[in-house]
Amino acid sequence: MTELEELVRDARSRLGANYVPANANGIRSVYRAVVQGGTMAILPDQEPQTGSGSYAPFFGIPAYSMTLLARLAKRTGAPIVFTYCERLARGRGYHIHFREAPQGVYSMDTDAAVTSMNQAIEGLISECPAQYQWSYRRFSIQGEGEGSFYN
Repeated sequence: MTELEELVRDARSRLGANYVPANANGIRSVYRAVVQGGTMAILPDQEPQTGSGSYAPFFGIPAYSMTLLARLAKRTGAPIVFTYCERLARGRGYHIHFREAPQGVYSMDTDAAVTSMNQAIEGLISECPAQYQWSYRRFSIQGEGEGSFYN
């Protein structure tokens, strides 16, 4: 683990959160915790590893997107709440926004659920676009035969 990864893990765990890696063991931990009534925080706009996602529109562009949220909802029926933090002016802290997940996120069709998830994320971003991390290379994984989006 790099120093940066360790710093991020420590910061995320500071208030008692159990940080799990994005691998098979971590995913199993997430399922167990949800089944036992735990609460999870997942960053759904992160690109998954090749082979563990599907393409769905994100601001009109096909984006390789995680299927974990859709699979988790399908398998557990756990309620999903979308959340984002808005930085307040002049260092006055944050305002936390909570939004009910659209019903499409619970679809048994994984592709439809992932599309609904991306639409929900777009909605959150549109509420506070200046604070989204636009520098994140959300379209770096392209489909077979597709050129790089960032060239």
